[in-house]
Amino acid sequence: MKRFWSPIAICALAVAAAAQPLPEPPDGPEGRGRPGAPPEYVEERVMIESCDSACPPARMGRERKMLEAVRISRMTEALDLSEDQIARFFPRLRKMEENRRSLDRQRDELIDELEKALAGPLKDAELKARLDQLDKLEQQKLRRTLADHAELDALLSVPQRAKLRVFNQRFDDEVRLMVRTIRERRLKLPRP
Repeated sequence: MKRFWSPIAICALAVAAAAQPLPEPPDGPEGRGRPGAPPEYVEERVMIESCDSACPPARMGRERKMLEAVRISRMTEALDLSEDQIARFFPRLRKMEENRRSLDRQRDELIDELEKALAGPLKDAELKARLDQLDKLEQQKLRRTLADHAELDALLSVPQRAKLRVFNQRFDDEVRLMVRTIRERRLKLPRP
């Protein structure tokens, strides 16, 4: 399998420039640092979410496009998608991710509003209204995610569905590992 380290490394460097360090993942079967998880795949959403908060807007688009190209290429190979599946799968996946990002932005706005409400004189009714909105949005996001997964699964065979789940996890693991490694190296370098 080909490795596309350069585009991923570039994206990871951009994320590594962020001021906030990534939390250390727990070890063990439920954690990200579990043994035996080869860094062959990376999950795009981690990189995009990190870039969304850490990169300047001009760079964010470039990193997103590069990572998306790597992801599509590797996912196509890992899932062994047919031409017909490619034509139907990736547009739906792209739309699903746009919907997720939109819901994430709405959630961020609600959290900001909640934070502002907490900074002023506390009014239970106002806080409860914000919390109710946040709860409804979380429920909407979960329903949308389940529906999106069902739509994608309908386009894939059972083995391809399993491969997709593995691909997503491994891709995520690889990005987290690379970002952490790059940040650690940057901390060790003397500043001019």
